[in-house]
Amino acid sequence: MSRGLYSFAKNESFLDIFALSDHAESQTDRQRDYFVEATNDYYQPSFVTFIGFEWTNHGLGHRNIFYPRDYGPILRPDDPAYDRLEKIWEATEEHKALVIPHHSANVVMGVDWHLGHDPKVERLVEIYSIWGNSERSARQGNPIPIRVLRAEREGRHVIDGLAIGYQMGFIGGGRHL
Repeated sequence: MSRGLYSFAKNESFLDIFALSDHAESQTDRQRDYFVEATNDYYQPSFVTFIGFEWTNHGLGHRNIFYPRDYGPILRPDDPAYDRLEKIWEATEEHKALVIPHHSANVVMGVDWHLGHDPKVERLVEIYSIWGNSERSARQGNPIPIRVLRAEREGRHVIDGLAIGYQMGFIGGGRHL
């Protein structure tokens, strides 16, 4: 399946960059090896591919993790070695990974900015995706707020993280091909 997605991303969607970031907890080791192999096989200077996955913890937020090299370990949230943000930040820093919180304003799986932030690995935050706009709340004038899975939650928007003093770049994600 993933080889078809890479081909579609390159040849039909005309993307220059692509990463498959399925949920880590649902990947078997065999599937993970297959995804890594497909990612490396499709890499070209004109079509950059990243090894990635989504670390999913409803209490701590969802984060997409991308490695800059041809391999990086999968960090499953149901593994006690990677069930806390501090453990994720430590493991990803060791591998020079990029950690991107996404749909931060969602009530079910958003980001509680008061739990911390590691600027060494969390240099970006997804501000917009097909889920909606996480910049600010609808009450604050957001015309396209998060509306999926019980909508948005106050205090979890990107501006809330910035108000604490976190410095992050912004990225928009398509989420699905």
